[in-house]
Amino acid sequence: MVNEYEREGLRTAIILLDTGWWMRYGTSEENPLEYGISFILSLGRVLLRYGYNIGLWTMPMGPRVMPSSGMTQYYRLLSALISIRSLPIKGYSMDMTLYRVIRDTNPVLIAVTNINKESVGKLGEIISRLPTRALVIDVVPNTILMRGGMFRNIPCNQWVIRDRRRLYGGALPRNTKVITWDPACEGIGSVIAKASTYIGRWL
Repeated sequence: MVNEYEREGLRTAIILLDTGWWMRYGTSEENPLEYGISFILSLGRVLLRYGYNIGLWTMPMGPRVMPSSGMTQYYRLLSALISIRSLPIKGYSMDMTLYRVIRDTNPVLIAVTNINKESVGKLGEIISRLPTRALVIDVVPNTILMRGGMFRNIPCNQWVIRDRRRLYGGALPRNTKVITWDPACEGIGSVIAKASTYIGRWL
């Protein structure tokens, strides 16, 4: 038997990047989309170094990179991410190719998004239909927005994260873990370490 997507013995992670307009909250250089792309490249490099298969999907549409391993795959990810732009979308739809890849490879799903009232229910619905565990990286733009306005020296605090956790509520399925990341207050290395811990436990 031949597995179409995964070489024998390798673990697989599929990264799902949200490209909705809410990923552009902030400035042209500092926003959830730009931080999300940096996170994906950093995490991808770490996982590929440890021999994982890595795949990339964008939602609702955009480039895909089928799961594979090695440094050539890193450059495929980089090439795909360079071309990504945020889109004026109002929801997500199920990609049956993604469903089949997940069914065949049994990966962990890593969704990178900026959760909001408009998207959280749709995101939960998509994840619940995919036969895998999911790790959501919720990139919080609040501190970026406040620092970019009249509040230049606003301190980092936990009220934003506590408020976000209320938003997750029952909208996300039980097989989902959320890492809430305020990139203006927490370095990318810390988030990579948290994500790697979850992925290592699951795979």
